[in-house]
Amino acid sequence: MNRLEGLRPRRLLGLAACAALSLALAGCFGSGGTSSPSSKDPAAAVPASALLYVEAYVRPTGAMLSGIDAASNELLGIADPGATIDAAIDGALPPGSSYEHDIRPWLGHQAAFALLGGTTAASARVAVVIDQTNATLAGRLLAKRAKSTGSDGGVTYYREGSDGYAAVVGSFLVIANDLPALSAIIAVDNGAAALAGDASFKQDVAAELPGAAGFAYVSAGQLLRLFAGLAAHQSGGAALSLLLQPFIRKYASLKVYGSARLNASGALVDISTSGAPAGGSSGAPSAATSANPIGTLPGGSWLALGATDVGPALAGALTTLGQIGGATSGGATSFAQDLKAIQTATGVNVEADLRSITTLGVFVKGTTLASLEAGVVLGVDDPARAPALVEQIRRLLALVASSGHAFAIGSLSASGVQAGFTLRVPGVPYAFAVAAANGEIVVALDARSLADAIASGGRLGSGASYASATALLGGGIQPDLIVDLPALLTFAESAGGFEGSSAQQLLTHLRRLGVLALGTGQQDGAEHLRIALGPS
Repeated sequence: MNRLEGLRPRRLLGLAACAALSLALAGCFGSGGTSSPSSKDPAAAVPASALLYVEAYVRPTGAMLSGIDAASNELLGIADPGATIDAAIDGALPPGSSYEHDIRPWLGHQAAFALLGGTTAASARVAVVIDQTNATLAGRLLAKRAKSTGSDGGVTYYREGSDGYAAVVGSFLVIANDLPALSAIIAVDNGAAALAGDASFKQDVAAELPGAAGFAYVSAGQLLRLFAGLAAHQSGGAALSLLLQPFIRKYASLKVYGSARLNASGALVDISTSGAPAGGSSGAPSAATSANPIGTLPGGSWLALGATDVGPALAGALTTLGQIGGATSGGATSFAQDLKAIQTATGVNVEADLRSITTLGVFVKGTTLASLEAGVVLGVDDPARAPALVEQIRRLLALVASSGHAFAIGSLSASGVQAGFTLRVPGVPYAFAVAAANGEIVVALDARSLADAIASGGRLGSGASYASATALLGGGIQPDLIVDLPALLTFAESAGGFEGSSAQQLLTHLRRLGVLALGTGQQDGAEHLRIALGPS
């Protein structure tokens, strides 16, 4: 029986799926070899105009392989991820085929996925580019089930029916969704400009994490144009396409790039940008007006989020909602009139008050539903105005309640509170507390959560999870989001979230995880966002 017998239609694209599986899995956890990493970079085969490019080591070696194995063992309890991945790939291949026999003999060290262009889903062009070390064996795999062949630029390509194109192009095996995509790769092999030769791409690659096992590159402006084209051809998508136009103009030259690294410390992903937005500066962005409040949240929180410069973002979101309403129902004028009516009735200028918010802090803590605490802490540009803003919120909610909505507003008196009220919703076992304290506005799940939010001691910044998050992110990157996974799992388990044998098996693996952190900061004049996951 032919080793590829039994393949369903779209067989060559099936090979692409297997290649993509190999890329995704092996790039994350490795399927090691013994030779030194190849110097063949898939970016040298991809056109310089690519919209999206994702590259990974599919056969890492040396320190990279050791780090990946260590991360797999620490995070998942899998000491030999290469063997596990080989078995997974074998399971995805047709009967009679195997990674060891059909792929490993020619598979090099790097592979990539590229989105090459298009303005609609039908015209999108994609390609998988895989470093190959034996053109004869790679070509033999493609020829096994090909129903037809052709030639483009002196390169023989293979097809089965109308589905997909595949070819060995120079040092790479290439699988593309259509002939223009394959032709673009062939043109690069014949001398057309390659992504690897683009100056900004070279700069971005140089900034990747040391020892990174994967790299991604996005041309933000071109990708937004693609999304706008996709939206324009969908029912009701005209409004979304219209709203995207200002962003397309603003981010026309913006590039987003990222890299990922795995080692005994855990997993780390770094995302950064180059190319200033239109009308902006190419220098470092201005500093936030206030310090990130995450470290001032209650200690013991298993979820903590901090953000700065919140007001302009909230006001912008309000404006966008009004634009969407106007684009879809002609209601932009009505939306503005509603805001004016609210101000007349309550004295609340919604947009201005939103802009006065400087920082946002969110926390959740507790090991059981009975001990659950949660709250939102808002900093304001003038702390002395916090009591007045709380009173405005109370008047606004009272207006809503008077129109027949089922909730009740009550009084609140607590130590350290300058102004406040409670909010009770029928059927909800919490008396929400809204208060002004310490020059901030706090919206808490209950009185206990409020007291913890405004307390002076026992803050998150002096706790173990904050220290772990800072160490994982590295390089002076400020934590913006911290999830203490062991504490979260304890709460979820107490709430009945892991019932059944399969859930318990999953819980066994999840208990190996420690802290999940997301942080932002500046390095070398660029703004970075990092996501890190560490073991317990």
